[in-house]
Amino acid sequence: ARRTPRPADVRRARRCALALLYAALILEIGAALLTSPVFAIKRVQARGLETLPASEAAQVLHASAFAPGTSWLRPPFARLEQRLRALPWVRDAQATRQFPNTVALRVIAREPCVVAQSGAQFFEMDVDGTPIRPARPGSLARWPLVTLQRPYPLRFGVALDDAALRAAIHAVQFARSEPLLRIAKIEVDQSDNLCLNMRDGLPIHFGQTEDFDAKLALLRGIYTRRPDVARTLAAVDLSSPNAPACILRGALPAAVAGPAETSAAGSAETNGVESGKTNRASAASTPTKPLSRP
Repeated sequence: ARRTPRPADVRRARRCALALLYAALILEIGAALLTSPVFAIKRVQARGLETLPASEAAQVLHASAFAPGTSWLRPPFARLEQRLRALPWVRDAQATRQFPNTVALRVIAREPCVVAQSGAQFFEMDVDGTPIRPARPGSLARWPLVTLQRPYPLRFGVALDDAALRAAIHAVQFARSEPLLRIAKIEVDQSDNLCLNMRDGLPIHFGQTEDFDAKLALLRGIYTRRPDVARTLAAVDLSSPNAPACILRGALPAAVAGPAETSAAGSAETNGVESGKTNRASAASTPTKPLSRP
């Protein structure tokens, strides 16, 4: 004899069947929404392209295009942002949805701060030491030149990991906040010694990157006290911040501990100075006043 189902078993079976039907209905609705042309991406709005050349802005827009029918509900934002960050002139990119069918794209472009020269190549470089693009006409009039006298592996969009180059860019950024410091060119030789050539024609020898902030502070102190220092000095040597030196215009090199004081007087002690070079031993033995911070 066949056993009659209990009411509880019948209700349980009905609930399971309804749950399966509801799940199938939800999946069907979800698939319809994801594939429906009604919810496809119709427009991409990009911001942050104003500083880019027209050709680079066009490449950004081309890289941000979606395949026809891509659902607005589930756009491949991760792949899009990765694709845009691979462009050498894009620092970062973020994409968001805007109802009903628009993708808002925010692009952060790399901003040049110097023009770097390596061999015969001139290229624009950002504050991170990342080559952006070959130098455009007029670039040297807008940004200081950094000449690198040893070869560097150059790849646009990939930062150069070099301490001397980072120090040169740091000097440029420091000078931007100091109206009196106007750098025209920074030379980095094969031994990573830096020389800052100011726009008034005065070369500032910084040596290597040790005590770099102290050297920048001395440079600021010189120009704060004597903005016209280039009229009396032919060169300044800050490679040893504890014993800075200078060369007077039309005179033998003079060892000094305070270039600003020497410039103000218009003369310097030349006792113990060898012809054609600065005698640091004389500077150490001569009682002088060190540079003070402004």
